Amino acid sequence: MTIKQGGEVTFQIHGGGHGFAIYEVSKDTTREEVGQYLCAGEDPQDIPNPALHVCNLSPVNADAEHTVRDGQNKVVLVARENLTGAPGTHPDNRVWSPENRLVSSGGMQFLNGGTVPAGPGSNGQLIAYQFLKNGRYLVMCINRVHFRNDWMFGFVNVAGGDEK
Repeated sequence: MTIKQGGEVTFQIHGGGHGFAIYEVSKDTTREEVGQYLCAGEDPQDIPNPALHVCNLSPVNADAEHTVRDGQNKVVLVARENLTGAPGTHPDNRVWSPENRLVSSGGMQFLNGGTVPAGPGSNGQLIAYQFLKNGRYLVMCINRVHFRNDWMFGFVNVAGGDEK
């Protein structure tokens, strides 16, 4: 998604167990690069049956430490190891990396995204963020399993002036 500098994006959260965070990354950062730091292999969205993904529901992968770098090899975030073995409590069930984070939502309690699927009648959570600076931004689910195993993330590109 590309928006103009100063534009706002409204994120709609569906179903329970989600949260989100935004980090700035280099403009040449790709989905494939980020995904390989989380769970090496094919992008789960490209597999006909995501349940067959190599990291699907893997607690070992979800609980391990993952350092995510951008296209310029800069550390974007460190998803620390779950040392307690208690996946249901904060922050162990979150990717909680405040360094360089611009915003997050769903901290001590995950967001309740409602029960109605996406669309005009959805009762999900709406969270808006205004992007004031040109660049590329990683937007990710902070649920440790969703981010690390399912590659639940995307990008927002912000352009202004002569940039497109």
